Formats: sequence, structure tokens, C-alpha cells
Amino acid sequence: MEQLDSLFLDSLKQLEFFTVLEKIAKFTTTEYGKNQILNSLPKENLEELAKELDLVDETINLLNRYENIPFENFGEIRTRIYKSKVENAVLSTGEILDVLSFLQLSRTLRSFILSKSEDFPKLAELVSPLYENRIIEKHIREAIDETGNVRDTASKELLRIRNEIIEKSAKTATKAGQNLEEHFPRGTCPRRIRYNSRRQICTSNQNRIQKQNFGHNSRSFAKRSNLLHRASRSY
Repeated sequence: MEQLDSLFLDSLKQLEFFTVLEKIAKFTTTEYGKNQILNSLPKENLEELAKELDLVDETINLLNRYENIPFENFGEIRTRIYKSKVENAVLSTGEILDVLSFLQLSRTLRSFILSKSEDFPKLAELVSPLYENRIIEKHIREAIDETGNVRDTASKELLRIRNEIIEKSAKTATKAGQNLEEHFPRGTCPRRIRYNSRRQICTSNQNRIQKQNFGHNSRSFAKRSNLLHRASRSY
């Protein structure tokens, strides 16, 4: 049996079968698809072979007839799915968006092919099992924005925590500003301090100031600089 397998593989090499597979694999969009192609072997079942040839014919006709087939950016999410099955494992927002993209593409491709099932029955049968779940898509969109940031409305608890952080940050910024104004009269700060509408401390482009603006007393200058440093650290 081993000798037969060896002869069979040698025959395929002589026919450059694996070379053909390597050329076909270059057109795949996922690592999984690439591996499926490279590990392919000739079929012995004539019925299965005929079915595969019918699929190839329908695919060629589909590509020749339609230009905007929703088959772009078909990413690889198998690692994300495996990770989600691990206990206590957490998917990043980027990984969740990858899943969302895959769900949307799976749904649109399935709908596109099924709407043309009369002309492409074999392809319609092939894409029919593709997964579709608009509810999951909706929940992901409501929880994560397009840039991968978790929305404030993802949960009531998250909204409460973020509002609390914003409130405390505003109070800290106000306190820091009061400390600076108390020790540095207007126009004497080494970097002019101002507040924007969000009460956040901002610095202007004025990066240099003459030493005499702080007074001629070097001890007073050092003391004020130290207070500025402490105020900045507290912020």
C-alpha cells in the first residue's frame, strides 16, 4: 500500500500536479483556502468530479456576467472563533469587528447568489448553508464603533463609569488651573495656560519666554518652577 501511494505521488509530480496547485493557491484570499488547495488530490468518484466541474462552469459564468460580486475582503476569522471558545479568553474590539465584517459579507454573498439560483443552482446549493445572523451584527454595531472604540452606550455600567471619569478629569483640570493661577500671575507662566470648552488644559505654541518675566530673583524663579512641576504631576 505504501509503495502504491509512493508511485501515485511520483506520478502526480511527473504530471506537475502540485505545481498547478501552487499556481491556483495564489488566487485564494485566506490561509485556510490556500491550505485546502495545496492539500487537494485527484478525485476518484466520477459523480463528485462532475459536480465540481459544474461548480467551476457556473462560477466562470457568474464572473463573466456580473462585476460587482460581494466577495472582496473575505477575511480569515477561524483563529477568532477558536479563541472565543477558550474559557476566560477575551476578543479585542478589532477581532470582534473582523467577525462582524465576515458576518456581513457572508450574508450579502448568500443573498446575492440565492437571488440568481435559477441560473446558478449548484452555486446556490453551495452558499445556502452560509451563516446569517442580523441580531449579532446589530449588537456588535451598537457596542463598537467603526474605529474599534467601545461606545458609551454599550452598557449602562460603562456609561456610568465613563461619565464619572469625565467629571473627575474636569475637576482635576480645574484644580490644576487654579493652582497655576494662584502662583503665577497672568502672563508670567513659562507656557501660557488656557482652557478649552471641555475644561482641559491646553498649551499654546509659545514655548519660550524671557527669564525676566519671572522676576530677577533666582530663588523666586526656582520656587515657581517647582510649583508648576508639582501642579502638572497632580494633573
